[in-house]
Amino acid sequence: MAIRITGMYSGLDTESIISELVSAQSAKKNSYVKAQTKLSWKMDAWKSLNTKIYNFYTNSLDNMRWQASFLKKATKVSNPNAVSVVASNSAVNGVQSVGVKQLARGGKLTGLDLGDATGSTKLKDLGISGNASFDVTVGGKTTKIELSGDMKISDVVSKLNNAGVKASFDDANHRFFISAATTGAAADFQLTADDSASLQALSALGILTESDLKNGEYATWAAYASDKDMDGNPTGAFKQAIDAEAARRAASYKAANDALEKKNDALNEELYGKDGNKDVPAEDSLYGKKAALEAQKDNETLTDDDRAAIEKQIEALDKTIQEKEGQITSNNGKIADNSKYYTVKEGDDGLQTIEASADLVSDVTDDLKEKVELAQSVVDGSYAGSVPGLQFANRTVGQDAVITLDGVEFTSGSNEFTINGMTITAYDVTQDDVTVTTTDDVDGIYNMIKDFFKEYNSLINEMNALYNADSAKGYEPLLSEEKAELADSEIEEWEKKIKDSLLRRDSTLGDVSDAMTTVLLQGATVNGKTMYLSDFGINTLGYFKAEDNERNAYHIDGDPDDASVKSEDDKLRSMISSDPDTVMNFFTSLANNLYDTLTDKMKNIKDTSSMFTVYNDLSMQKEYKEYTTKISEEEDRLNALMDKWYDKFSQMETAMAKLQSKSSGLGSLLGGG
Repeated sequence: MAIRITGMYSGLDTESIISELVSAQSAKKNSYVKAQTKLSWKMDAWKSLNTKIYNFYTNSLDNMRWQASFLKKATKVSNPNAVSVVASNSAVNGVQSVGVKQLARGGKLTGLDLGDATGSTKLKDLGISGNASFDVTVGGKTTKIELSGDMKISDVVSKLNNAGVKASFDDANHRFFISAATTGAAADFQLTADDSASLQALSALGILTESDLKNGEYATWAAYASDKDMDGNPTGAFKQAIDAEAARRAASYKAANDALEKKNDALNEELYGKDGNKDVPAEDSLYGKKAALEAQKDNETLTDDDRAAIEKQIEALDKTIQEKEGQITSNNGKIADNSKYYTVKEGDDGLQTIEASADLVSDVTDDLKEKVELAQSVVDGSYAGSVPGLQFANRTVGQDAVITLDGVEFTSGSNEFTINGMTITAYDVTQDDVTVTTTDDVDGIYNMIKDFFKEYNSLINEMNALYNADSAKGYEPLLSEEKAELADSEIEEWEKKIKDSLLRRDSTLGDVSDAMTTVLLQGATVNGKTMYLSDFGINTLGYFKAEDNERNAYHIDGDPDDASVKSEDDKLRSMISSDPDTVMNFFTSLANNLYDTLTDKMKNIKDTSSMFTVYNDLSMQKEYKEYTTKISEEEDRLNALMDKWYDKFSQMETAMAKLQSKSSGLGSLLGGG
């Protein structure tokens, strides 16, 4: 805004005069500002009320619509310290007996104290110098863990966790802790050694247990000893196990070679470029960069220092090139070694088949024969002599929970059972059966209906209070300059007066409120008979007893929390106990009628209201934008008018300045001064 200096020669209060001259135009703009502010408050009031209506619509009202909400069950347990029972809607009423024979638990292994070992201790420091391996079986899945002397204890922990158990190594107590991921016999784990060296390795790690030696895995392998022909060659199940292990190892060697070849491809790309042309390396490859430096070094214009610097770069490149070529050579050696153990054949269908070589089958056969021999020694108990010095860790075997329900036994991997609509949780083994009594949940149904009316009453009372609010005639939103003349408390009181009356006699509010009260007054039809809320002891207090704006609220006779009716007979609770079907059919029908009514009030009306909105929110938004445009237009007109008047007064001041200058000059000619 331009700085205006006026009244210097005329002595007039130009600002005040112009303000008066444009007051009519300013008042028009201010009227729009106040109207828009009031509309904004009304939009907020409707938004707040609509949120409460929608919450009622989607929660307690929607819940009352469904018969399943009235099929609540309650259970009583004679010994809640041993058993808890939650009955679903499908549970059968009656008395049942539950006995807890056994609780579910997860398998656990507490390792032996390994002296001063920590997670960073290498296995060779524990006496595991050569290669060894053992199987971890969890839920029918077996994972082989390979050990070597250079591995750390922390590496073993990682491999155990990857195999499906929960493992850790306690540095402070120097021992392994291993547990099953969940409770139950099926989720338990087993550690099975492949040979005597592996058995000693498990012992050295402090995780060998007698229970694992007695598990079915060793018995399975021991049984393979009889699977052989006259020449002692494996047959039957043992031959199948050998073929499966050979196929697994062949696939592993092939996967290792694929990974090594991929690494070599990347190394060759670094050395020669993407095309891998050794005769003409790419410029950005290592050999390409070296060739460029060598060509640059031969430039006769270079100084000795520059040439020395280039030679240093070439030396560094040579070192990097040698390292990468060495990696390729090493990888090629590994690829050659691995390739001895498998062949790849391509079928007529284009699919590749990986076959184990004779050497690999021979190696696997030797390994598994040793495993069978170990299993035999474990089964017959002779292993202790052939593998001296074994130490056993503490082992808790995983087990299922076992309960009886009315004399019938059930098992579960956890302590929770779901049987015939009941969720039974076992906490303790019982000597005597626990009595479980299942009945209709009278209190639950009663409280659901009570909560429904509590929310309905709160909503309808607020709607009535807003509709019947005191008039705020003569009150308009304050402008900033008007607020400057008032205290904060006065502003707050003034605005509260307006906001409280925003929905007074609002036709939309009245329509929604009347629709809701009408539905509840009309009742519902049950088995061809029209019933009303009063038939269930639910009534309004009447015109003279009810507080202002609470005449449409309902009260449940006998409700101990409602002072106005708590002395009346509790008819609703009695009917829930004696005739639950009638209660269910009446209230679901009534709730559906009210739900359909509100759904109709909340439907989307093009350019007027959004979905799930009972008021004309879109119309209000449009009106708000129109006020913004009008205010902007009036501000432009006001500024133009003010500029016009400032221009006129400026011209007057200029004329008076010239007149004063001439008067001063004339005074001087006439002998003034």
